[in-house]
Amino acid sequence: MVLRFGFFAVVSECSGIQMKELQQPGEEQLKIEKADFKLQEGAKFKFSIRWLDMEAGTAEAEVKRIEEVRGRKAYHIAVSGRSNSVIDLIYPVRDEHQTYIDVEHFHSLRFETVLKEGRYRADGVLDFDQEAHKATYFSRRNGSKKQMLIPKDVQSGVGFNVEGQINIIEKGQNG
Repeated sequence: MVLRFGFFAVVSECSGIQMKELQQPGEEQLKIEKADFKLQEGAKFKFSIRWLDMEAGTAEAEVKRIEEVRGRKAYHIAVSGRSNSVIDLIYPVRDEHQTYIDVEHFHSLRFETVLKEGRYRADGVLDFDQEAHKATYFSRRNGSKKQMLIPKDVQSGVGFNVEGQINIIEKGQNG
């Protein structure tokens, strides 16, 4: 079974990192519940990337193994995305992402990305401090560093989409 998956969902973590106020006084904060499922090491997912109702490329995700990140057990998930040969003529895409998701709470601990999209290049790491509600982005290309506030139990774009795809599979649906 091949699940359809929007290209920008795969790379959503990589674009537009901005600092902003997360919550106004008196506003209710979005509650994210603990995951009630476990990922199996070695599990692989393949997605069709569609643009204007044609296949523009593919993305593959694999649960590599459980590793330790800052004292927490974390799923290491590798995701790669690439455009097909026709799209390569206009806008070649070769993206690689590594995300580390807390096994117990299913929130993001770390996200690494290497983007090669047309002439655009990015290479960075986003570390999540879930207890302090802060994330720090470090560019491996130019050495810049940015810090931002994050909501409780936030997930990277990859973590969020992995959970969504698992929910679709568990419900027996095909997206």
